[in-house]
Amino acid sequence: MSKGPVVLTFYRGNWCPFCNVQLAALQKHLPEFQKSNATLVAISAEKPDKSMVTVEKHKLTFPILSDYKNVVAKKFGIIFVVPEYLVATFKKFGLDLENHYENQEILLPIPSTFVIHQWVMLVNLLKSGMVMTLREYTKI
Repeated sequence: MSKGPVVLTFYRGNWCPFCNVQLAALQKHLPEFQKSNATLVAISAEKPDKSMVTVEKHKLTFPILSDYKNVVAKKFGIIFVVPEYLVATFKKFGLDLENHYENQEILLPIPSTFVIHQWVMLVNLLKSGMVMTLREYTKI
């Protein structure tokens, strides 16, 4: 962060079409981030090999990190538990969430983007229909 802001984006996984659209858009605008000396980083709780599929499939050139057990996402307060009925529904459509994640209960990050610059963090997070303010993240 000494050279510029970090744009940190959390996504659910390579199975999520909305997340894939977002990652493709971020890749498209990567030169603009770089002109502003910003570092773009994406994080998912998927197993690292699943994240690599995302990188290869979308030809991403920014870092994609695996947040094993949602350690970082929990600190940002953006975790939700996928109900068992929804896990079963996804499985009927061929998506085995248990194969994508290492946790017993399926915990996913709420897709969120944070812009972090030195001691200031600007938050663009939709949670329960509300945009969270910086004050709510001072405990991180």
